Amino acid sequence: NPKKTYKYEQNSHFYNKVECHDAPICEHVFCNTCITEWLTSNQTCPIDRTNLTIDALKPAPRILRNFLSRLTLSCSNQPHGCPASLTLERFDAHLLECNFNPKRPVTCQSGCGMTILFEEHGNHNCIQSLKIELAIVQKENKEKNEEQEEKMSRMQSELDLLKAEIDALKKVIKEKQPASSDLQLLSTVGQSQAVNQGTVLADSIWLTKFKTVQNVQELFNPLVFERSDRFELEYDLLKLRKIAEMQLSGLGCPLEMAKILIENSNETRWPPGLRSEEARRENWDRLKDYRCRVDGSFSVLGVHGKLKAAINLIMASDNAHMDQDLFVINPGFLVLSLDFRAFYCPNQ
Repeated sequence: NPKKTYKYEQNSHFYNKVECHDAPICEHVFCNTCITEWLTSNQTCPIDRTNLTIDALKPAPRILRNFLSRLTLSCSNQPHGCPASLTLERFDAHLLECNFNPKRPVTCQSGCGMTILFEEHGNHNCIQSLKIELAIVQKENKEKNEEQEEKMSRMQSELDLLKAEIDALKKVIKEKQPASSDLQLLSTVGQSQAVNQGTVLADSIWLTKFKTVQNVQELFNPLVFERSDRFELEYDLLKLRKIAEMQLSGLGCPLEMAKILIENSNETRWPPGLRSEEARRENWDRLKDYRCRVDGSFSVLGVHGKLKAAINLIMASDNAHMDQDLFVINPGFLVLSLDFRAFYCPNQ
């Protein structure tokens, strides 16, 4: 009877009507939930016991579904005070907004502002709920902190491993540096043409004639370091420049390379960590890491007699391991020393 108000039990019972499909004489209609549960343990129709499987079920006729949709139902929250009677098609929408639904979420108006179920509102304790919420947040934060600490520990271990590998590589480079640096393409600085290994060896073999010095701190010692202007009255700087060029050429250094090395002997062309006395004092302990090539096999004649001279080469190929502020620009630079007093040749 469409005019009668029926009690609601489960909405899916009405929308998912099914009927037996296998037997033409069996057109019994059941709710989807009930018949599905029955057929999980029985393979017959509950009414006439004809054979029936879940696969044989099909939707109920449209006329039956339309009839059911016009039935008037009482709200399922009627026991909680809801007086609404409505058709099946409006039933779900009503349940979502029914003020008598004990499962609907509401916001606590007592101060905590938490979202709780309406049925729990009477027993809700703001302080206790906030304590529980705080405990949950603290637990989550603790887990996140532990996870972050674990990640940081892994990253630190990886960093330590990388540092160890870098130190090992630096050690290998230092051990192999004499052999490898001699094969650098020193005579073709600023040129892009390719050369074969034989040319490289021929152009760089002259470096092997220099004595290798690992610690060059004394070369830059402020107590013995002299600027070029202090030599102007005693030495002919142009002559010293020419002597250095000839000495390098005599050792096999290409002329173009010799000129570049002498040009770079100007203090302003040195690495930032060497360009001033203050910078050299500040980086004093780090200067011992420089690798220098020295040739002291000649003398020069000064105003007061013959002086022992030495050419000190700080080559970029020998010092690739230095930090940025002490990094030598290719190909390197020359420091000339007379009687153990070092000075740079000025640009003329």
